[in-house]
Amino acid sequence: MGFGLAVMSYIGTTSFVVLAFLHRGWHNGSIALFVFLAAFALARPVFSGVCDRATGPRPVLLALAALAGGMLILGLASDEHTAIAGAIVAGCGMSMTYPLLALPVVRAVPATQIASGIGLFDAAYDVATLITPPLAGLIAATVGYSAVFLVLAGISLLAMIPAAAAWCRRPAT
Repeated sequence: MGFGLAVMSYIGTTSFVVLAFLHRGWHNGSIALFVFLAAFALARPVFSGVCDRATGPRPVLLALAALAGGMLILGLASDEHTAIAGAIVAGCGMSMTYPLLALPVVRAVPATQIASGIGLFDAAYDVATLITPPLAGLIAATVGYSAVFLVLAGISLLAMIPAAAAWCRRPAT
């Protein structure tokens, strides 16, 4: 559940950041998309050691806070440079949610069921892919593009609840 909620920000950003920039009269929406994805790709190898040392929910909560903060910056930015900075922060935060939330899944299922556990975990991405674009489109059409990122910030914060709970589960024996 935590991963599915978090990934909504990834899908919402990749689907709507360019449109949001165009709606605001800004010309660098493709740059915002690029830096979001570049931060996502680069943060994983840079911070991968965090995952190896993670023993509790703190790292994933920090990653989700960064994701939410980036979404908030994207939603409230008064200029495109600030919005691009928000995209970088969000990309870095999003990058770490998968490995940091996959760890409790792997630890919570018996060794013979790890593939099933990860398969169900990955299904959260698929469900988010189904839900996010029409939901974000409805928000954009009724309230505006900035509201899309503000709602995604809230959803990223909401993801902290199941993310923390996942780390509190007992490991499989």
